[in-house]
Amino acid sequence: MGYTPKQIKTEIMPKVAETVVEALETSDEEKLKSVFSANALAEAESRDLDEGVKYLFDSYKGKHTEIRDYNYSQYENYKKDESINEIDCVCYVETDVKTYKLSWLQILKDESDADYVGVYNLVMYEWEEGYNNEGGIYVGIDYPERFSASYITSVIGAVGYTDSTSALDIPLLYVSDKLLNNMSDSDKNDFSKALLVINNKNIRERWCEPSEDGSRLKSFIAADIPNVGKCVLFFSCDKEVRNEIISIKITMYDGEVPDSQKLVIENYQFEGLHEFVQECEKSGMDFSKYPKTSAELYKEEVIPEIEYDGKTLQLAREIQNPGSSNGDVLGKVDVNGSSYSVTKLNSDYGCDVYLINHKVYAEKNKVDGLIDYYENDADMTFTYYEYKKSGSDEHEIDFSMEMYSKIRDLYNDESQLKSFKADRPVKNFEIKAKSSDGVYDGHISVNVIDDSVMLGSKIVPNVVVRGYFLPEEEAKYIIEHID
Repeated sequence: MGYTPKQIKTEIMPKVAETVVEALETSDEEKLKSVFSANALAEAESRDLDEGVKYLFDSYKGKHTEIRDYNYSQYENYKKDESINEIDCVCYVETDVKTYKLSWLQILKDESDADYVGVYNLVMYEWEEGYNNEGGIYVGIDYPERFSASYITSVIGAVGYTDSTSALDIPLLYVSDKLLNNMSDSDKNDFSKALLVINNKNIRERWCEPSEDGSRLKSFIAADIPNVGKCVLFFSCDKEVRNEIISIKITMYDGEVPDSQKLVIENYQFEGLHEFVQECEKSGMDFSKYPKTSAELYKEEVIPEIEYDGKTLQLAREIQNPGSSNGDVLGKVDVNGSSYSVTKLNSDYGCDVYLINHKVYAEKNKVDGLIDYYENDADMTFTYYEYKKSGSDEHEIDFSMEMYSKIRDLYNDESQLKSFKADRPVKNFEIKAKSSDGVYDGHISVNVIDDSVMLGSKIVPNVVVRGYFLPEEEAKYIIEHID
């Protein structure tokens, strides 16, 4: 049956959340398990459900005063002509001691197997603004070690999903130094290629198992690669080191998934990567489409000069404008086999200014004066913008155009930008600069991590941040002007 958004928020979600909270406050393990589907419960109990149950009972403190902010996303999956309706749910549980974030994946309909209807995955942890545990991947209840495994799995699932957001250096960010030291350059290359192949388009199953000695969590990803075959990617993470792979193995197979003992490998070892990549290449897979480094993802074609309407137009690189509506569309211009719209902007400077391919152009003898005007004389407004769970925070700030330009130039220095794991609380916001005539309309993305300030942008949502840490002077200036 179908449910309305109102029913989901006022009936379906509260029933799960209230059952979970009541179970935690009455120490009722069976009530907690009752929210899960029959199939999810069977799968989880054979693996690591006990660890998840213990974690929830140990970490939950106090009596709830409110369950608030119910929200969800809903999507329909189709497999073998059968429909599966799922909702990703989230709410916040206020107790007289702490605030918890509760989220879960719930199957509302599965035409192929009704025993999947119910909760598949449950995540609950103490919540704080600006920090989000990456759970929700594996069947059952998440606990701290699974947060790390889920995070790595989300990297593996997302990083190779589209060619435009993938690069061969990104997967290596998630490998421990000790394991990297055991790999040759060729091994590292095979590792990166393998993780770019196994992604959300072909992953079929994921599961976790604790190790016998409790020192690591064993994670498994089963995938079915078109024209290549079935495989299981095994990796493990040290329980004491968040978000680092310490062993990895890929096993190709036919028929049923092999027993877990045949899929694992010891710490700081790797196996099956080269053989898997060879099978991919035999199938005709072209790895040359992936850039070697994440910096190459952001390389764009810069056209320094364009001939238009009998004029030689020069790029005014320092003036930002992503696509202003403040102007008149004049037509098209063909450059290097591509066609671009030409918009004439209404500038207070007093010369003809054009927007072509999201870049500002003017006649060659006017460009220097145009840049000087917008960097020194134009009426500029600076805005602080941050997106938050409860909405957005946007307000004008007192900011120097000289400092904005200096920071912007650092941001545009491709040679200084690095990619790294986004596994710490990061406060993301923007500083926007706009001239009163709308010609200058730019922003710089800023991230505050601990006491450091970094310019950057995320390559894959919640996975990899690309950025450049600011020198002390610029970092101090930003912190002083945004508080």
